[in-house]
Amino acid sequence: MKVTLVSGSLPDMTCGVAEYTARLAESLIDAGAAVRVVTTRDDRIRDVGAYPIVQVAERWGLRQLPRILRAILRERPDVVHVQYPSTGYRHGLAPGLLVPILRVIAPRTRVVATVHEYRHTHWLHKAYAAVTMPWAAVIVTPDESQIASMPLIGRRNVVEIPLTSNFRLIPETDAMTPTPRGEDLIIGTWGMLRRDKGIDLALDAFEAVVSHRPARFVIAGDPGADSAYIREIAERIAASPVRDRITLTGRLDEVDLLATIASLDACVLPYRAGLEGNRGTYATAALLGVYTVTTSSTARGFDSPSNTSFVPPGDVNSLVAAILEAQEHPRRRPGDASEQWASIAERHLQVYAGRR
Repeated sequence: MKVTLVSGSLPDMTCGVAEYTARLAESLIDAGAAVRVVTTRDDRIRDVGAYPIVQVAERWGLRQLPRILRAILRERPDVVHVQYPSTGYRHGLAPGLLVPILRVIAPRTRVVATVHEYRHTHWLHKAYAAVTMPWAAVIVTPDESQIASMPLIGRRNVVEIPLTSNFRLIPETDAMTPTPRGEDLIIGTWGMLRRDKGIDLALDAFEAVVSHRPARFVIAGDPGADSAYIREIAERIAASPVRDRITLTGRLDEVDLLATIASLDACVLPYRAGLEGNRGTYATAALLGVYTVTTSSTARGFDSPSNTSFVPPGDVNSLVAAILEAQEHPRRRPGDASEQWASIAERHLQVYAGRR
């Protein structure tokens, strides 16, 4: 089966969909598919040699649409799979329009679209996705609740395929002992900084934790492209009475980022709307075996299989209480995402073949 993936981003561009697309391509190849990726022309893209990469345009506007379509159809793929949204599309109109246009001009090609996020996007993006994505033969999503409010969409063409960590390398270290009470508790969070991730709430909780015991707070990884929120967080840290106990690592390579997350006594992920199925930040923390404190609209308390404490969204006092329990929940041995990615690839192949 010949599959063309369309994604605005690939590693090392700053976008969670970049890593997801790369892992999906590799996993589909391992499962026997012939895969190529059509993407943005960008110097940050790293060609790992695992699959052909076609960099078609710096922007995805209407003027570039004919060129993009030619690149997609050049090898006569059996399946075209569009990943949406992606920061690499840069608000261009071409990505969504590819779906209905391909259905019309290439009727023998199965067109699939993955909607990674819908609920937290701007209303204009919601309207655009609602008009274009339902043209796909199948809409794939890691969290069906994300697109439940999308108009003009029937459940008959929606398939939920849960995600796992996008990282290939998981440190194979033994579960560590908790930080002794007299030493600093290492608390942290990671991922691109956005308001819906509630990093400001994590800072509120950290300042309260410090009043109970010595602690440090680490914000790990690439902060992303939300410059307004990044500036807000930077100003908040500068004004904090415990600013000397807060570290922002900036962008790290994969090995250093995973090692940093694995070193935490508590990974704090206080999503404003509660944990959703498309949160790769949580999937990675859970796979690493790190004690994680996150929010949920339904779950409460400590869940032993996932080493996670769930608290209500926006409840800083509950965040603090759960973080202070970190010594009772030591780090576990890291898991392996390989089997999960093999399952994800198999589910996609079923969708491509029309076997839902």
